[in-house]
Amino acid sequence: MLTQIIIVTGFFTSLIFHLGSKESISSAKQYKILSVTSYTWYDVLCDTQFYGISLIWVFTRVMSNVSQVYLPLYIMDSTDASQVDRTFIAVGPLCVYISGFITSFPMRKINKYLGRKKTMIVGLIAALVSSFLFWHIFSLKNNLGISMQFTILIAAILLGIGITTAQITSSAFTSDFIGENTVRKYSSI
Repeated sequence: MLTQIIIVTGFFTSLIFHLGSKESISSAKQYKILSVTSYTWYDVLCDTQFYGISLIWVFTRVMSNVSQVYLPLYIMDSTDASQVDRTFIAVGPLCVYISGFITSFPMRKINKYLGRKKTMIVGLIAALVSSFLFWHIFSLKNNLGISMQFTILIAAILLGIGITTAQITSSAFTSDFIGENTVRKYSSI
């Protein structure tokens, strides 16, 4: 029932927006027409940069989606109730989202300072360190005495930083690749 209410509310607010907003014709005349070289589908598919950027885009989405789905399951299945409080099933993903949200604010300055490739490497290193911490969570507890809760928090924060950095940078790579040729390149990616 709640789902139907949300869908109907969204439909009507979208309808009100589209029917209620007027676009002036004069604003369209203010923009000058740019001359853009035309790309055919063949040109786009023969560009090797297209495949590299597509792979980066896909793998950052996979990294994000898989971690969002499996992080609560990992915390629930791999730890005992005696070792980790069950609230960490929700706290782990919350730390990922909050750290990712905070990371997104300085990303423009970081991209400008380091460049896109180095920023992507920093994000991937953060995600790899997070994966290392999740993989060795038991050995860190047994050998070094580091609590599992602390390890989960640090790993979740690093995962949020890494995923957000990778997603923003892959979007920037895609935007750079598309440039002014939006029709064929954007639809193909």
